Amino acid sequence: MSKERKIVKYSARIPSNVDKKIKIYAQKIGVSKNAILLLALKDYMNKEVHKL
Repeated sequence: MSKERKIVKYSARIPSNVDKKIKIYAQKIGVSKNAILLLALKDYMNKEVHKL
């Protein structure tokens, strides 16, 4: 049985120099910029939750 995931859309303002780095890294490893942002956010949240 597969799990259903609800997708929530967000908009973010990212400085152009950071966007460029994300784009280069995403192309290098073969994923989307969205995937990079999700991984970064997930990693950050995992670290912050342990501080609570």
